[in-house]
Amino acid sequence: MQEEEVKPSFETENDKPLNFTPKTKNLFAEIAKWARFVGIVGFSVCGILLIVAFAMAFMGDEIAKQLAAAGQSVPMANNTMAVAYAIMGVLYYFPSKYIYDFSVYMKQAIEHNDQESIDYSFDRLRALFKFIGMLALVAIGFYFFAFLFSLIAGGGA
Repeated sequence: MQEEEVKPSFETENDKPLNFTPKTKNLFAEIAKWARFVGIVGFSVCGILLIVAFAMAFMGDEIAKQLAAAGQSVPMANNTMAVAYAIMGVLYYFPSKYIYDFSVYMKQAIEHNDQESIDYSFDRLRALFKFIGMLALVAIGFYFFAFLFSLIAGGGA
């Protein structure tokens, strides 16, 4: 009995190798530049979020006391907010890393005509979209349960 080779669903019998024209390479190079910029900005935002989280954790009570003494409204600066900012900073690191890696390997692939680099760069782009998709599903689930909770809590009032 002869076994057939199983091809992934995206391949057909008439598949030809993809060829990147100079225009396509220029577009990928420009995408890589902007992706690098977005990645660096993402790392910066991640750092700022973590600095704010540590500032709130260690100086939040003192800032609240000084604002109250000055007669101003006291923002919610406590450990809960510090933890929330720290979680946001850590979560923001991953998409920033994925987009930055995409840019680095795409640039390398274009400069050296390296198939492994372009494969890895697109794998990083896939990881970025997968991460964003999972995060969106978690957020939708959170909103769904918050809505149910508000219906239940509001129904008892």
